[in-house]
Amino acid sequence: MKKKIYTILFIFVVIGALVFSRQYYSDYNKKRIISACVLALKKSNKTFTPKESIKICEININEKINN
Repeated sequence: MKKKIYTILFIFVVIGALVFSRQYYSDYNKKRIISACVLALKKSNKTFTPKESIKICEININEKINN
């Protein structure tokens, strides 16, 4: 009986950890993708200012994520 309780408790702890890590790291990954996009735009086209390139990259990344 104790073994089943420990197994169920372990499953709930793992699910909680996965939900927490998904929320925490999804924003981190999005920031890294945007910064890579900004660097690529800066190297390919030098007329963009940093603010313009950030806006362009955020729009493009958000469209791709939502689709």
